[in-house]
Amino acid sequence: MDEMLSMSTSLHVMFALAVLLVAIGHVAMLLAKQEFKWLSPKIHWWIPAYYFLLSGMLFTGLIGWTALGFHVTHWIGMMLVAWMMMLGGSIMAYKRFKRTKTSRDSQLQEAFKSFALKKYLFDCFVVIGLYLGAT
Repeated sequence: MDEMLSMSTSLHVMFALAVLLVAIGHVAMLLAKQEFKWLSPKIHWWIPAYYFLLSGMLFTGLIGWTALGFHVTHWIGMMLVAWMMMLGGSIMAYKRFKRTKTSRDSQLQEAFKSFALKKYLFDCFVVIGLYLGAT
């Protein structure tokens, strides 16, 4: 059991760091280019990768939680709530992105970029905060 907990914890941290790196990449893309025509294919490519990393983070977290006997602590509760907020924000961002990518309305594009920037900055702070708090 200890080996499984150790391995799942290591993988969980690796997935969390990968989520952080992809979120930082999103923030960098949103700040680097103002043209939505350039930004759209890049975002469209990174969104499935972000969902994959979130699912890997959930799976390794569930394996670790199983090894702990489903004992609920405040850190586990905070991680579950944070993961749900990150997933919900990603779903909302993707819905806005789908509406925005077919539109030529600059206000809609700016609204999406503003929302996505706040969402990915939030994700960065959540991952860093949970990592620093849990260690």
